Amino acid sequence: MQQRPSPKHAYRAPGRTESEEASGVLRGKRMIYRNLDERAHLRSPKHLLRWKLGLGPEPRRVAPGRCPVPAVHNDGRALAEALTPSLTWIGHATYLLQLAGRSVLTDPILSPRLGLLSRNVAPGLSWEALPRIDVVTVSHNHFDHMDRPTLVRLARRSPRPAAVVPLGLARPMRAWGFDEVAELDWWGTARVRGLDVTLVPAQHWSRRSAFDQDKTLWGGFVIEGGGLRAYHSGDTAYFSGFAQIGARVGSIDAAMLPIGAYDPRWFMREQHMNPEDAVQAFVELGAARFFAMHWGTFKLTDEPLDEPPRLTRELFARRGLDAARLVIPAVGETVALGLCSELAALGLAQPLADLALDDVHRLLLEDLEDERHVELELHLAGPEPHPALEAHPLHLERHVGLGRALPGRGWIVLGELGPVGLERALGGRLRELGGQIVRDGVLHRPRTLAKLRA
Repeated sequence: MQQRPSPKHAYRAPGRTESEEASGVLRGKRMIYRNLDERAHLRSPKHLLRWKLGLGPEPRRVAPGRCPVPAVHNDGRALAEALTPSLTWIGHATYLLQLAGRSVLTDPILSPRLGLLSRNVAPGLSWEALPRIDVVTVSHNHFDHMDRPTLVRLARRSPRPAAVVPLGLARPMRAWGFDEVAELDWWGTARVRGLDVTLVPAQHWSRRSAFDQDKTLWGGFVIEGGGLRAYHSGDTAYFSGFAQIGARVGSIDAAMLPIGAYDPRWFMREQHMNPEDAVQAFVELGAARFFAMHWGTFKLTDEPLDEPPRLTRELFARRGLDAARLVIPAVGETVALGLCSELAALGLAQPLADLALDDVHRLLLEDLEDERHVELELHLAGPEPHPALEAHPLHLERHVGLGRALPGRGWIVLGELGPVGLERALGGRLRELGGQIVRDGVLHRPRTLAKLRA
């Protein structure tokens, strides 16, 4: 595991010196961590009591503790080999992210209860349906994001996953059974199981007991692999850091953002986003797609459990944002990323599992008239890369979409044509798999499109 720490002066708040950590200040022998803008939080027992007794500045809303939310059965068979880049919502802030043949579990909580709270909906993947997990990320130490029973059970799996955590959390993770742990400050990056994982700022706080407030760091994660980049915010309020994250890490293909646990605003504003905040954060990140999370699983706050997705959709429409960029998955639903998602939007993702090579090509030619989409399929079945690949630089700007294995036909890789050119869309995944290119063994260029159609 390679770990690259961040410079200590990165994005420090006004008034901090370069001798201080980017995210904290040393008090005595302990580091106390702070947010970028150092805004105060209403999180004392006094404020909590005011909220629970309905003595806040706003009338307290009352909503049922349980509510039907969309859920689908997922037996995990399509996820077992991590063949297709995708996101599967398991519930709360737990997503299964699959990139570059690796599986990442974010803020995993598969337990049936959170203290006195029972789950409103079962996890979208059962323990038996989970694929091999390569990496676990934990954004902070609150119990609904750092669930000890789930993490202990994950650490007992074989092979054991690696873990990436903010400063101060490596010790408990190792105590719970993880032996490969990267502990990061904001903007620090670790190379873990072939993925680049960067901890980025969030607007939140930490506490696990009465005596450890803000003594461990919190944050979000940017995870990169196979030419795709995903962002998981963890718990966060709205803050100026979203624009900084988008500017610093580059284009984000999928942003997992919380839309629930926001009411009452006088208490939650400085620690959780509401849908309006989340949509603004998405815009400032400049991400391609918004994946909603942190709603419908546990009744943590006062808003109705099913309110967040409705408000988020309304806000998208009100702001004139493309509805196709908003993804609010059902619990257990798997959503393809990158080029595979374009096929899914056109209704082609499912047929690919059952069609032969020639049928796939026919569908593409008939249905994908826009040359920005797919026009060629590459059959990877040989033991070595085809010599034609050596003649073309495979500079990865975006990604390739990797279809499912077809019986007796090897892999189907769908290369994107258009302004970027096929060689830029293929990326390193082709070299990784090896094989040969069909269509006479030549790397076709966009100008050959008319011949292919003929």
